[in-house]
Parts: sequence; C-alpha cells; structure tokens
Amino acid sequence: MKLTHYKIVRIYSRLMNIHGEPRPVALGYALGTFLAATPLMGVHCILAVFIAGVLKWNRLSAGIGALTSNLLTAPMLYGGTYYIGSKTLGMKEIFVIPGNLNDLLSQSSDMLIALTVGGFIAGIPLAICSYYICYHIIKRYLYYKNPKNRQPCNPILNIP
Repeated sequence: MKLTHYKIVRIYSRLMNIHGEPRPVALGYALGTFLAATPLMGVHCILAVFIAGVLKWNRLSAGIGALTSNLLTAPMLYGGTYYIGSKTLGMKEIFVIPGNLNDLLSQSSDMLIALTVGGFIAGIPLAICSYYICYHIIKRYLYYKNPKNRQPCNPILNIP
C-alpha cells in the first residue's frame, strides 16, 4: 500500500513541478491518456512524447499520461477497449483463446482491429476527462503557489 501511495505522490509531484502554462501541460497529459487506450503497448510513451513535441505541448506530461497503461491497468483497459470495439464492429463472438498457434494468428487481425476501434472510442472521453481534471488541478496549484494569492482558510468549513 505504501508503494502505491508513494508512486501516486511521486507522479503528482512531478506533474506539479512541470514548468509552463496549464493548457499545454494538460493537453500533453490528455494526449498521453488517449494513446494509452490504443493497442500500441510498448510505444505509448515514445509516441506521446514525439506527438507532443510536434504539437508544442508538454512532452513530460504526455509521457506521464501514457503511463496510464501499465501492467496493473492494461488487463482492464484492453479488456474494455476490446469489448467496445467488438460490439461496435458487430463481432458475434468475444475472443476465446484457441488451442493452437495457427488459430490464434488467424484471429489476431480481428482482435487488433477491435482493440484499435475500441481504443479510439474509449480514448476520446478519457482524454477529455483527463484534460479538464489536469488543467484545473494545475491551475489551482499555480494559484495557491503564488504567495499573494494565499488566504487564511475558514477552520470550520476548510474553505479558503
């Protein structure tokens, strides 16, 4: 539990210490989150950093957003994107692990197409949500980081 909490705090602190305007940082994070939903396992970070650099968005936040897809979240993320993609494409069967390698290879193109379609469909709302969440967190952090904006808070309601 401490290790997970430590990683979350570390990612949060890295995201908060990124210098720049909140918009390009949030756009980079949203791009990374969108690419994390696609079936490009292994090249999420590289692709996110490259595209963010081309679009002049924050590359570090794009890399952090791409880490949304990791060993713990990939089974749920890819299971969900495959389900969405297969239902969207009207596939009759959900993927069943075949007994031999030839059957697996014959089904791989259908599986990849379903993962890609589902990744794009699921990635768009994930990116939109992550953009707004990241933007407001960074904007609030920068506001309270400035000493002249600090106000004493009401101890009863804990409202600034």
